[in-house]
Formats: sequence, structure tokens, C-alpha cells
Amino acid sequence: MRAAIVTYDGDRSSDRQSRLVGAALEGLGHEVETPVWSDPGVDWTSYDVAWISSTWDYFNRVDEFRDWVARAGVATRLHNARILVDWNIDKRYLRELGSEGVPIVQTVWAMPELAGQAQETVGDLSWEKAVVKPTIDGGAFNLEVVEQGEVAAAVERIGAPAMIQPFLPSLADEGELSLIYFRGELSHAVHKSPKAGDFRVQEHWGGVFTPIDDPPREALHAGAKTLDAMVSCSPIGEMPLYARVDLVRDLEGTLCTIELEVIEPSLYLEHVGPEKTENFARLLADAAG
Repeated sequence: MRAAIVTYDGDRSSDRQSRLVGAALEGLGHEVETPVWSDPGVDWTSYDVAWISSTWDYFNRVDEFRDWVARAGVATRLHNARILVDWNIDKRYLRELGSEGVPIVQTVWAMPELAGQAQETVGDLSWEKAVVKPTIDGGAFNLEVVEQGEVAAAVERIGAPAMIQPFLPSLADEGELSLIYFRGELSHAVHKSPKAGDFRVQEHWGGVFTPIDDPPREALHAGAKTLDAMVSCSPIGEMPLYARVDLVRDLEGTLCTIELEVIEPSLYLEHVGPEKTENFARLLADAAG
């Protein structure tokens, strides 16, 4: 089997996950390459399976990325599938999950031309601080934390569809809990804590990750509900090869889904035992058909 672990044309020194999975696939006797998604010279038909692993610039090149996904999805067995990737790119998918009964963080959806209206809504909600970010983004790179009266200006600076959420003290106090699923079955869980004085839990912002052997029942229920809602409201209609559900506590203390990642999520394989990596490698190989 010939596998593509798809990456991007940038610094990949921190991409430990791809290296681990690649080594596991090679250990199973498979051929592995790491093509760049945007490289026009790649023949995607030459691969039996392609895993969207570290395409870390896609949210800055959305139209180009969508075009690539459409082409690669025809040329090879792409995971996750094109129709699910298209659905998951824009975080307005959270509205659909919410309509299926999934608790999500309260969100005001805004357009630049209606920024003043969005600020009025935030004022009515009495949020002292708000997080403003584009609906298409990644890694918390383009979010802003602003005071209530600065929301409109932040939305206008984004200049694209935006989402506004209350600043959650729980992010700094408790962090996030991530549940990682393979084919709809829980593989492992990781608790993510921000560095002192920050609220962003991503590793590139100094976040610290700790495996959780026994996630609380509340979290397991929330994760399962999120995946079931995804199957109901997204075009895929089935469990994808992999998914990550990120959970936080909102202002009322409810455990909410803040993100469902099914494009190129970190699966945190470097933080758990090698058997998880080997299991995922076998799933990829099986997905080649």
C-alpha cells in the first residue's frame, strides 16, 4: 500500500504526529510519502490513501484548498472525505450541531457590514469581555479578546464572517478536554492547559497536554452527542475515520463543544502510548481498501 501523509509547504519541525504515523505505517510494510497539498506536480492517483495530516495553511488559502480537496477526493481515498472537509472548514457548522441539541458555547455570528448590530447584541448579553475570531481560522492565530465596546471594531478588522463568544474564565482555570475518536470509537483523551497568564491551549502558545485515562461521564456523553449530531447534520452520513471533540465549560458551568475537528486535527498521538499510533496506522491502511 502506498500512503500519502499530506502536509504543507512550511516549517514542519513540530509535526511529530506525521513522523510517528509514517514510521508505524512503514513498520507495517507500507510505502509512505509526505506530499505538499498545494504542489501542482503531485500525482494523487499514485496513492492508495491520503491522510490530511498537517495542511497548516489551509485556512489562509481556503478556495485553493477546497479545489485541491475536490481533486484529491476523486484521485485517491482521501481522509477525511471531501464532503466532510467542506462542511467543517467554516465554524458556522456549530450552529447546525446546536440545532441537533449539542451544547455549544453561546455565539453571536456577525458580518462586517453589521458589526454595530453584533456589538449591540453582545451588550444585551452583558459580556464584559468577548473573543472575536473569523469563522474560518485555525490555531487561535487570528482571534482577539476585546472589551464589550470594542466588538464592532474587531469584527470590522476581520473583514469576513466572524464569531463572537464570551471570554471564558474556565479556559484559564480548567483548560480544555479533547476526546479523540477513530471510526466513532473513543481512542484516547487529553487535557490541555494554557501557560500561566494565557488562555490559549495550543502548543504553539505554550499549552501543556496531559493524557486522561478515564474521562468523566459528562465528557463522554458530550462527545458522543457531538459525533451523532455530526452524522445527522453533515453531508457524510457516517462516522469519519478520525475526529476530535474539544470541550470547555461555559459561563454557566455547562460542558460545551467548542470545536469539532475533522480536517487535520492534532490527534495528540505523541502524548499517548505507541499502541494508539499503531492502531491509527492500521486504520489508515485498512481505509486504502
